[in-house]
Amino acid sequence: MNAFANIAGTSSACAASGAFVRNAGSYMYRKLEKLYISLFTYINEKKTMKIGTHAGHGKAGLGAIGAVSILNESIENRLINAEIIKLLLANSITVYDNTVDVGTKTEILNEIIANCNYRTTDLELSIHFNAGVGDTKGNGATTGVECFVYNTASATAKIADRINRKIAAFGFKNRGVKDGKHLAFVSKVKAPAILIEVCFVDDKDDAELYQKTGCQAIAKAIVEAVLNKK
Repeated sequence: MNAFANIAGTSSACAASGAFVRNAGSYMYRKLEKLYISLFTYINEKKTMKIGTHAGHGKAGLGAIGAVSILNESIENRLINAEIIKLLLANSITVYDNTVDVGTKTEILNEIIANCNYRTTDLELSIHFNAGVGDTKGNGATTGVECFVYNTASATAKIADRINRKIAAFGFKNRGVKDGKHLAFVSKVKAPAILIEVCFVDDKDDAELYQKTGCQAIAKAIVEAVLNKK
Protein backbone atom coordinates (compact mmCIF):
# COMPACT_ATOMS: atom_id res chain seq x y z
CA MET A 1 0.00 0.00 0.00
CA ASN A 2 2.94 2.38 0.67
CA ALA A 3 4.21 1.73 -2.84
CA PHE A 4 0.81 2.64 -4.28
CA ALA A 5 0.62 5.75 -2.09
CA ASN A 6 4.01 6.91 -3.32
CA ILE A 7 3.02 6.35 -6.93
CA ALA A 8 -0.28 8.17 -6.40
CA GLY A 9 1.55 11.09 -4.80
CA THR A 10 3.87 11.38 -7.78
CA SER A 11 0.92 11.36 -10.15
CA SER A 12 -0.88 14.09 -8.15
CA ALA A 13 2.20 16.33 -8.15
CA CYS A 14 2.51 16.01 -11.91
CA ALA A 15 -1.15 16.98 -12.36
CA ALA A 16 -0.45 20.54 -11.23
CA SER A 17 1.68 21.26 -14.29
CA GLY A 18 -0.95 20.47 -16.94
CA ALA A 19 -3.30 17.95 -18.56
CA PHE A 20 -0.61 16.34 -20.72
CA VAL A 21 1.57 15.62 -17.76
CA ARG A 22 -1.44 14.43 -15.77
CA ASN A 23 -2.32 11.93 -18.49
CA ALA A 24 1.27 10.83 -18.70
CA GLY A 25 1.35 10.42 -14.93
CA SER A 26 -1.87 8.41 -15.01
CA TYR A 27 -0.37 6.16 -17.66
CA MET A 28 2.80 5.76 -15.61
CA TYR A 29 0.70 4.92 -12.53
CA ARG A 30 -1.15 2.19 -14.41
CA LYS A 31 2.08 0.72 -15.74
CA LEU A 32 3.73 0.76 -12.33
CA GLU A 33 0.62 -0.65 -10.68
CA LYS A 34 0.53 -3.48 -13.22
CA LEU A 35 4.22 -4.16 -12.66
CA TYR A 36 3.75 -4.14 -8.87
CA ILE A 37 0.84 -6.57 -9.03
CA SER A 38 2.73 -8.89 -11.40
CA LEU A 39 5.76 -8.87 -9.11
CA PHE A 40 3.62 -9.41 -6.00
CA THR A 41 1.85 -12.36 -7.68
CA TYR A 42 5.14 -13.87 -8.82
CA ILE A 43 6.68 -13.63 -5.35
CA ASN A 44 3.63 -15.23 -3.71
CA GLU A 45 3.46 -18.00 -6.30
CA LYS A 46 7.12 -18.73 -5.61
CA LYS A 47 6.38 -18.90 -1.87
CA THR A 48 3.33 -21.15 -2.26
CA MET A 49 4.11 -24.84 -1.91
CA LYS A 50 3.04 -26.90 -4.92
CA ILE A 51 2.12 -30.55 -4.47
CA GLY A 52 0.96 -33.12 -7.00
CA THR A 53 -1.01 -36.12 -5.83
CA HIS A 54 -2.83 -39.00 -7.46
CA ALA A 55 -4.54 -42.30 -6.84
CA GLY A 56 -2.65 -45.12 -8.53
CA HIS A 57 -4.08 -47.42 -11.20
CA GLY A 58 -7.32 -47.02 -13.14
CA LYS A 59 -10.75 -46.30 -11.73
CA ALA A 60 -12.82 -49.32 -10.67
CA GLY A 61 -14.93 -50.40 -13.64
CA LEU A 62 -13.02 -48.30 -16.16
CA GLY A 63 -9.30 -48.90 -16.41
CA ALA A 64 -6.63 -51.35 -15.31
CA ILE A 65 -7.52 -51.35 -11.64
CA GLY A 66 -5.39 -51.97 -8.58
CA ALA A 67 -5.45 -54.83 -6.09
CA VAL A 68 -8.82 -56.25 -5.07
CA SER A 69 -9.57 -58.47 -2.09
CA ILE A 70 -11.27 -57.47 1.17
CA LEU A 71 -10.60 -53.89 0.08
CA ASN A 72 -10.63 -52.48 -3.46
CA GLU A 73 -7.48 -50.38 -3.99
CA SER A 74 -8.89 -48.31 -6.86
CA ILE A 75 -11.88 -47.25 -4.74
CA GLU A 76 -10.11 -46.57 -1.45
CA ASN A 77 -7.11 -44.73 -2.85
CA ARG A 78 -9.40 -42.31 -4.72
CA LEU A 79 -11.30 -41.57 -1.53
CA ILE A 80 -8.03 -40.80 0.27
CA ASN A 81 -6.69 -38.76 -2.64
CA ALA A 82 -9.83 -36.60 -2.74
CA GLU A 83 -9.51 -35.89 0.98
CA ILE A 84 -5.80 -35.08 0.64
CA ILE A 85 -6.63 -32.49 -2.03
CA LYS A 86 -9.29 -30.87 0.18
CA LEU A 87 -6.93 -30.67 3.15
CA LEU A 88 -4.01 -29.29 1.16
CA LEU A 89 -6.22 -26.62 -0.37
CA ALA A 90 -7.45 -25.73 3.11
CA ASN A 91 -3.80 -25.13 4.02
CA SER A 92 -3.31 -22.77 1.04
CA ILE A 93 -1.22 -25.29 -0.90
CA THR A 94 -1.35 -25.32 -4.69
CA VAL A 95 -2.52 -28.84 -5.58
CA TYR A 96 -2.49 -30.80 -8.83
CA ASP A 97 -4.49 -34.01 -9.21
CA ASN A 98 -2.58 -36.30 -11.58
CA THR A 99 -4.99 -39.24 -11.30
CA VAL A 100 -5.71 -41.15 -14.52
CA ASP A 101 -8.86 -43.27 -14.61
CA VAL A 102 -8.86 -45.03 -17.99
CA GLY A 103 -6.29 -47.05 -19.90
CA THR A 104 -4.07 -50.10 -19.72
CA LYS A 105 -1.66 -50.45 -16.80
CA THR A 106 1.20 -49.04 -18.88
CA GLU A 107 -0.88 -46.25 -20.42
CA ILE A 108 -2.13 -45.09 -17.02
CA LEU A 109 1.34 -45.14 -15.46
CA ASN A 110 2.93 -43.28 -18.38
CA GLU A 111 0.20 -40.63 -18.35
CA ILE A 112 0.52 -40.14 -14.58
CA ILE A 113 4.28 -39.63 -14.95
CA ALA A 114 3.72 -37.20 -17.85
CA ASN A 115 1.18 -35.27 -15.74
CA CYS A 116 3.64 -35.05 -12.86
CA ASN A 117 6.46 -33.84 -15.11
CA TYR A 118 4.31 -31.32 -16.97
CA ARG A 119 4.88 -28.73 -14.24
CA THR A 120 7.34 -28.02 -11.46
CA THR A 121 6.22 -29.11 -7.99
CA ASP A 122 7.79 -29.43 -4.57
CA LEU A 123 6.48 -32.94 -3.98
CA GLU A 124 4.55 -35.69 -5.74
CA LEU A 125 2.44 -38.26 -3.88
CA SER A 126 1.13 -41.58 -5.20
CA ILE A 127 -1.57 -43.29 -3.12
CA HIS A 128 -1.68 -47.08 -3.21
CA PHE A 129 -2.75 -50.11 -1.23
CA ASN A 130 -0.57 -53.19 -0.95
CA ALA A 131 -1.34 -56.87 -1.58
CA GLY A 132 0.33 -60.26 -1.46
CA VAL A 133 -0.01 -61.67 2.05
CA GLY A 134 -3.29 -63.52 1.45
CA ASP A 135 -4.25 -63.27 5.13
CA THR A 136 -7.99 -62.97 4.51
CA LYS A 137 -8.90 -64.77 7.74
CA GLY A 138 -6.65 -62.63 9.93
CA ASN A 139 -3.93 -63.55 12.39
CA GLY A 140 -4.40 -60.77 14.92
CA ALA A 141 -1.63 -58.60 13.49
CA THR A 142 -1.56 -56.05 10.69
CA THR A 143 0.95 -56.30 7.83
CA GLY A 144 1.05 -52.53 7.67
CA VAL A 145 2.11 -49.33 5.92
CA GLU A 146 5.22 -48.53 3.91
CA CYS A 147 6.55 -45.77 1.65
CA PHE A 148 8.91 -45.85 -1.31
CA VAL A 149 11.31 -43.03 -2.24
CA TYR A 150 14.25 -42.60 -4.62
CA ASN A 151 16.82 -41.98 -1.89
CA THR A 152 16.26 -43.37 1.60
CA ALA A 153 18.74 -40.86 3.05
CA SER A 154 17.02 -37.79 1.55
CA ALA A 155 14.76 -35.07 2.91
CA THR A 156 11.95 -36.78 1.01
CA ALA A 157 12.60 -39.94 3.01
CA LYS A 158 12.10 -37.95 6.21
CA ILE A 159 8.64 -36.91 4.99
CA ALA A 160 7.92 -40.53 4.08
CA ASP A 161 9.00 -41.62 7.55
CA ARG A 162 6.58 -39.11 9.09
CA ILE A 163 3.80 -40.49 6.88
CA ASN A 164 4.56 -44.04 8.02
CA ARG A 165 4.63 -43.04 11.68
CA LYS A 166 1.39 -41.05 11.41
CA ILE A 167 -0.46 -43.97 9.82
CA ALA A 168 1.19 -46.51 12.14
CA ALA A 169 -0.18 -44.50 15.08
CA PHE A 170 -3.63 -45.89 14.22
CA GLY A 171 -2.31 -49.40 14.89
CA PHE A 172 -0.78 -50.43 11.56
CA LYS A 173 2.65 -52.04 11.54
CA ASN A 174 5.32 -49.62 10.30
CA ARG A 175 7.18 -51.42 7.50
CA GLY A 176 9.54 -48.49 6.99
CA VAL A 177 10.76 -46.28 4.16
CA LYS A 178 12.11 -48.34 1.28
CA ASP A 179 14.20 -47.84 -1.85
CA GLY A 180 11.80 -47.32 -4.75
CA LYS A 181 14.22 -46.93 -7.66
CA HIS A 182 12.61 -49.97 -9.29
CA LEU A 183 9.26 -48.18 -9.41
CA ALA A 184 8.60 -46.08 -12.52
CA PHE A 185 6.76 -43.35 -10.60
CA VAL A 186 9.58 -42.91 -8.10
CA SER A 187 12.42 -43.07 -10.63
CA LYS A 188 10.93 -41.12 -13.56
CA VAL A 189 9.13 -38.24 -11.87
CA LYS A 190 11.38 -35.16 -11.71
CA ALA A 191 10.09 -33.80 -8.40
CA PRO A 192 10.71 -35.51 -5.05
CA ALA A 193 8.26 -38.42 -5.04
CA ILE A 194 6.71 -40.68 -2.41
CA LEU A 195 4.68 -43.78 -3.20
CA ILE A 196 2.51 -44.63 -0.19
CA GLU A 197 1.22 -48.16 0.43
CA VAL A 198 -1.43 -47.45 3.06
CA CYS A 199 -2.05 -51.07 4.08
CA PHE A 200 -2.79 -54.52 2.61
CA VAL A 201 -6.09 -55.17 0.85
CA ASP A 202 -5.80 -58.93 1.46
CA ASP A 203 -5.06 -58.79 5.18
CA LYS A 204 -8.19 -58.99 7.33
CA ASP A 205 -6.56 -57.16 10.22
CA ASP A 206 -5.37 -54.35 7.94
CA ALA A 207 -8.75 -54.07 6.24
CA GLU A 208 -10.72 -53.95 9.48
CA LEU A 209 -8.40 -51.36 11.03
CA TYR A 210 -8.52 -49.26 7.86
CA GLN A 211 -12.33 -49.36 7.78
CA LYS A 212 -12.42 -48.42 11.45
CA THR A 213 -9.96 -45.56 10.92
CA GLY A 214 -11.54 -44.21 7.73
CA CYS A 215 -10.17 -42.52 4.62
CA GLN A 216 -10.49 -39.01 6.10
CA ALA A 217 -8.27 -39.81 9.07
CA ILE A 218 -5.69 -41.48 6.81
CA ALA A 219 -5.67 -38.46 4.50
CA LYS A 220 -5.32 -36.11 7.46
CA ALA A 221 -2.37 -38.12 8.75
CA ILE A 222 -0.66 -37.93 5.35
CA VAL A 223 -1.19 -34.18 5.01
CA GLU A 224 -0.01 -33.51 8.57
CA ALA A 225 3.12 -35.52 7.85
CA VAL A 226 3.79 -33.70 4.57
CA LEU A 227 3.31 -30.28 6.17
CA ASN A 228 5.09 -31.43 9.34
CA LYS A 229 2.13 -30.62 11.56
CA LYS A 230 1.48 -32.33 14.87
